[in-house]
Amino acid sequence: MPSTINQLLAERLGRIGGLGARWMARLLPSDVGEATLALEGSVEATARRVAEVLAALGEPVALDEPAAAGGQSAVLGTGEMGLNPAVVTVWVRGGAAGRCEVRIRGVAKEGLVRQRGGSEAVARVSAALAPPP
Repeated sequence: MPSTINQLLAERLGRIGGLGARWMARLLPSDVGEATLALEGSVEATARRVAEVLAALGEPVALDEPAAAGGQSAVLGTGEMGLNPAVVTVWVRGGAAGRCEVRIRGVAKEGLVRQRGGSEAVARVSAALAPPP
């Protein structure tokens, strides 16, 4: 199992395009999207909700990368037909008065056609975690 986000993205792109795509993915720039939400509830309940959302939207993965320490990660399909993999990591911290701070970071590789996969993945996770209006 790849241990860093770049290794994981290269491996996933290699599944689609073969060895050449896997090698080239290491050289491509990344699109990074980030968001922070303030949600009602305990840290434990929010972390469970995050795990459910990530499992529903993609495939949960375990990463060794220091940036992922303490966070939950998943691979989501983004872009045209969901073929561009993005790694989303979500961290939950306790806040004041029964609220939690949820930080979401998405990373996807970008080719010549900008699909902004990292930003798209963050938007999808944020929308799924946000309380209904």
